[in-house]
Amino acid sequence: MFEEVLKEINFSASTHTGDKLLQEICAIVQTHLQLVFVGIFLLDKTKELIRFRAGSGEVGRIMFEHGHYFPLGTNSFTERSILLGDIWLICQPTAQIFKCNLSSKGKSELDSPVDIHEVTNKEKRLPHPLIPGKWQLSIPLQTQRGRFGALWIYHEEDVLNVPVEMSTVYLQKLADEIALQISEWGFATSYLP
Repeated sequence: MFEEVLKEINFSASTHTGDKLLQEICAIVQTHLQLVFVGIFLLDKTKELIRFRAGSGEVGRIMFEHGHYFPLGTNSFTERSILLGDIWLICQPTAQIFKCNLSSKGKSELDSPVDIHEVTNKEKRLPHPLIPGKWQLSIPLQTQRGRFGALWIYHEEDVLNVPVEMSTVYLQKLADEIALQISEWGFATSYLP
């Protein structure tokens, strides 16, 4: 499935440009992995904001039109993905947050839950008011030059019953390939080490 997703993304690059291409990437990943929502956040040129650049479906359109963003310093799990290079998981409806670790054996492991108020501002609303789903991941977008964004995915299945294609090892590899394409197409304007 990994190769199919990348092949379709590369084909889209021959027919779409700009924000439409990023939106198409989200739609392709959503369809192939049967997700509720996929979104792309990128660090802006000033390295002060994490801007929503594209998302799947109507929710993606709404978030883009409203200029959704996070200022750095909010300690959100999206910010942590970008700054620390970690994958973060939120399980609903309890809003428990876990840092996902990739073991040397290529297996996903979860740390103990993190207190939600340590990770996000108290004003942030969870779950996301527009996006249904039982769990959400924020996966860093990174290349050899550094980290520059995050890939959001939302899923409806119970987190313990997801297929192997949804392992954090697989998803990080997919995000790395997407990041490489985004970087080569000139969308990444700022990088963090």
